[in-house]
Amino acid sequence: MAAAPARYYGPRDAPADGRELEPVVQHVYPPNASCGVLPGLPAFCFPRGCRSAPARPEPHGFETILTEGDGRRRVGVVLVLWREAGAGAWAPTALVVVSRFALIAQHRLFLAQLARLPRGAAGGRPT
Repeated sequence: MAAAPARYYGPRDAPADGRELEPVVQHVYPPNASCGVLPGLPAFCFPRGCRSAPARPEPHGFETILTEGDGRRRVGVVLVLWREAGAGAWAPTALVVVSRFALIAQHRLFLAQLARLPRGAAGGRPT
């Protein structure tokens, strides 16, 4: 199931005034995942809302439990980073692992390592 199209301020045009941004799922791995995107995932990634900031906040992370309609539970580990959005604004970006298994420490380590890779690195390796 693909995410519904939504209004989104991209990394170059987020307003710096703390305006509410509408989060969207930009990438899913693996791309052919049969489970698709869990409904409401962006709301779990930004439980206090998704707002731009005039100064770069510190990255932060947290864990959450997602319960589907049939009672199945998924563990979500979230790392929120901030990207420069131009005009003095910073926009939040969330890296998320959703799993049936509560491997929280391993997922935190994975996300921290993923965040260190340069964007667009060939083959996922630093260039």
